[in-house]
Amino acid sequence: MESRQRDEEMHLAYEREQAVKAEAIRLEAAIAAAEGREKARETRERELRDLRLKVTQQQAWQRNVERAARKAVVINNGKHC
Repeated sequence: MESRQRDEEMHLAYEREQAVKAEAIRLEAAIAAAEGREKARETRERELRDLRLKVTQQQAWQRNVERAARKAVVINNGKHC
């Protein structure tokens, strides 16, 4: 009888150990997933900042081109008068 009880206790202890291990694996996977989502969010934010900077630079370049074109028109119109 004691042997059977001891076997049952060992089996229950083994099942608890397996449950603890499974929970640890689940938590590690959840942490890894959360870290992956955070890294993806940081990457998207960095890409958006880069795109905003490029748009700003493009707008500044466009303004400079337009200013130079207007100046060239004024200069050329002054030469023809």
